[in-house]
Amino acid sequence: MTRQDKLFKTRGIIATNIIFVAIAIFATSFGCGSKNKPEELINEIAPTVVGNRSVWVFKQYMEPGSVKPIEQWAPKRMEDAGQLVLKWSRDFIKYEGHGEKREKAIGLPNGWGIMMRDRFNKDEGIIHGIINPNNGNYQPVFGIIGKTDGQRIYQDDNSGFTVSTCVSVDSLEKLWVRDGYPVAGGQNDNYIINGSLLYSDNYTSKPNSIKRVDPETGNVIWSLELHKENGKEIGIDDSTPTKNYLWVFISSYMDPEKDYRIEALHKIDPQSGEVWPMNGINKIQIYSLIGSGNNELFVLTQEKDIAVINESDDKLTIIQTSSKFKEFANKNMQVNFAIVNDRLFIEYGPHGNLEHYVLDAENKKIEELENWKSEYMSTSNNTLILSGLKQTTGIDPITFEQLWWIGQEDIESSGGFYTMWTDWRGVLIKTDTKIMCFGPK
Repeated sequence: MTRQDKLFKTRGIIATNIIFVAIAIFATSFGCGSKNKPEELINEIAPTVVGNRSVWVFKQYMEPGSVKPIEQWAPKRMEDAGQLVLKWSRDFIKYEGHGEKREKAIGLPNGWGIMMRDRFNKDEGIIHGIINPNNGNYQPVFGIIGKTDGQRIYQDDNSGFTVSTCVSVDSLEKLWVRDGYPVAGGQNDNYIINGSLLYSDNYTSKPNSIKRVDPETGNVIWSLELHKENGKEIGIDDSTPTKNYLWVFISSYMDPEKDYRIEALHKIDPQSGEVWPMNGINKIQIYSLIGSGNNELFVLTQEKDIAVINESDDKLTIIQTSSKFKEFANKNMQVNFAIVNDRLFIEYGPHGNLEHYVLDAENKKIEELENWKSEYMSTSNNTLILSGLKQTTGIDPITFEQLWWIGQEDIESSGGFYTMWTDWRGVLIKTDTKIMCFGPK
């Protein structure tokens, strides 16, 4: 869990290091996909040096020119739909176990991938499969939560497994299994950047690494492994992509209490694995990576100001935040970020009296959104979502025009609810007892 996870709580998708070994073993056994063969090392470069310290070891296993590039599939969003009505709903048996929930929904060409620790039936397993947006029919399929190029789904650790699989979109059959470590204390994420499929592996029992993987076979093309220094671990604290690069924030420590003595931001070329240490930017004392848009990286500094970094020229701009924002951030109070199209939306304040601001990466100014009244702000599929006392509204993040809205009285919930996913087929909402799909009249 990154320090941003500890500071800023989000609803719905909650990253945790709790891995259930029994589930992981089941994930490796379903289907009949092939296990990628062991790679043979063809090139190795000595560790790069940052601040007189060895950091990354580059290892190459394949020539990248032989790998076909891929693009991430992006579903259309819902446009100008007005008021939405209920299309269908499904009750579920609420998860009552310990630990934080893992749950997520994604858009696929043939439906919605969904993962919840809840169950539709007491005799069935946890919800992990594909939902038909038209009628709510459900088909269990493990390994369906991740990135997709429209042909294959590349599972990441948000699914709760540390063994990564690739699933066919059409047949839902497993195509390959990437070597992983089905043990507690680890996570991995994947990214499709500039035609390349990358995995960021962060395990307590193995060296942290960035790997480029062949989408068709799962074989590793090259890897960047974090080098141990005098037996001391260096770990990936956080990583996030912009349009053409992967940004990785690393840290090292001397004891289990994480007494940090080196923290550094690196920019990585997803095709070649070339690393650029951001030596000038590292002087600002990064607290955490907030996230990224198309061309801009947003960073929270130790002083709780916001830094904006352009991916093309690495230009750094620091935006001073208000004393009120710093107070909430430093006291670990309600602060929420949402990023859409190089715009950072900021929400903070006491419950029921939240303030909203937007930071546009182009003009580098924070502007207050005075007319917004929301209990919670989130994003889904290029749509900004405001959940208020009277309705949930989908908004265009550039023009601020309303795309659709759902009346509060139509959402059957005795507790909280949130939007899991939205695209042209509908809006998927989870309440305390059911999932509900809303669409145009």
